[in-house]
Amino acid sequence: MDEFGKFIIVNSKFISSDGTITKYSNKQICPLYKNDIVMVMSDVPKGKAIAKCMLIDTDNKYTLNQRICSLRAKETPFFYLLQINRNDYFLKFDDGVKQTNLRKEDILSCPIYETMPQEQQKIADFLSLVDELIEKQRQLVEVLKRYKRGCFIYAYGQYPTNNYCIKDLGKMLSTGTLSKDDIITDGKHPCILYGELFTRYAEIIVVVDSRTNKMPTCMGKPNDILFPTSTTVDALSLIAPSALRVDDVSLGGDMFVIRINENHDNRFVSYLINYLCKNSLAKYAQGTTIIHLHYTDIMNHVLTLPQKAIQQKIADFMDELEQTIIKEDKILARLLTTKSALLQQMFI
Repeated sequence: MDEFGKFIIVNSKFISSDGTITKYSNKQICPLYKNDIVMVMSDVPKGKAIAKCMLIDTDNKYTLNQRICSLRAKETPFFYLLQINRNDYFLKFDDGVKQTNLRKEDILSCPIYETMPQEQQKIADFLSLVDELIEKQRQLVEVLKRYKRGCFIYAYGQYPTNNYCIKDLGKMLSTGTLSKDDIITDGKHPCILYGELFTRYAEIIVVVDSRTNKMPTCMGKPNDILFPTSTTVDALSLIAPSALRVDDVSLGGDMFVIRINENHDNRFVSYLINYLCKNSLAKYAQGTTIIHLHYTDIMNHVLTLPQKAIQQKIADFMDELEQTIIKEDKILARLLTTKSALLQQMFI
């Protein structure tokens, strides 16, 4: 691997991130060519990368990595990409317990729909237009998110602030034990697992999706901030607190809670940390394989905040922007659902 290498390494992260996570090499051990289909052959249990596919866009730019295969269609490669990308046939190899490893014969045995080349091209062209709509909507959502972040940073800089240690913002609470096995669709109590702070929730939590019948040992309140305390990714990703705006939520797993006092707005504090304090707080995280962050590590860290009335004013404006993002995100979700339904109807 070479930071300034000539060739992009086609590995699992490159494919699963749609080409946004890149590494480079000066060696092209296995070259790829325009219209080659590349597929992830290995992933962890219940992983989101197994059988994920991409279409190579040009010659002499990429090199194939281990446990990634390439498929070369004679005609209309996009037509076949649409069928095999995360095909249910491949997903059934994932037993949810051990790592999934697709073999060559497994991949070549995937059933696919065949039709005349002209018909293939018509289907590919139509679904390509659908993909363009999806991509434009996805970009709109990302632009709105960046705009929201920029608005907060600008507004924050317009008002005088005072210094506060994190320990002065409220009291710390420990959470109970709660795991995925405790989640029940019709459970009595709304609940949040620490892993959902990475995958499901952003800066603010206004709707809680999961439920459990397990008796809660720590009940979240609408002025809480939830901090995950461990990750296997990196220290920066660990700085991902969420402000809770829902009452009586069971909290569990590797997280700690800061119950923000009446002098501050938990929404504003969450935005401040997520948008402007990630780097300064990430330095307190410790560990290599598993990275940890404890309340005692950050309790004396100083944040600068305006008066509460200003905090609320900015947070209310951010809430309005978030509603716009949610609206556009729902449109994106409908487009993705429509595409999935079309694929099922076309390739049954």
